[in-house]
Amino acid sequence: MPTFAPIANPSAIVHGPDVRFTVLTDRLLRLEYSPGGNFEDRPSQAFWFRDQPVPLFRANVTHRLVEIETEFLQLRYRITPRGFQRSTLSIRLKPSASAAAGSARTWRFGMR
Repeated sequence: MPTFAPIANPSAIVHGPDVRFTVLTDRLLRLEYSPGGNFEDRPSQAFWFRDQPVPLFRANVTHRLVEIETEFLQLRYRITPRGFQRSTLSIRLKPSASAAAGSARTWRFGMR
């Protein structure tokens, strides 16, 4: 039976009211919304071992906004009791040094 490490390093976790964001890598975030703050800690099929080295990132949490920025992306979540919506959650993929200029794109909640 394999062993799992489904709980991430606490330094990789950013909390806001009813939300939890985990910086799994500098290109992969785990986004959770739960009224009352009851979050799922069991391993998922996609990421069984969340206790990884913490990537470099910057987080800013205020009473209105959660922002997380890594080398490759920037998450913005406008805090609201309605949770994740197209108008409240976005992730901007930054153009990297290896990508063509102007290749930044923004994903909004609900988009494929």
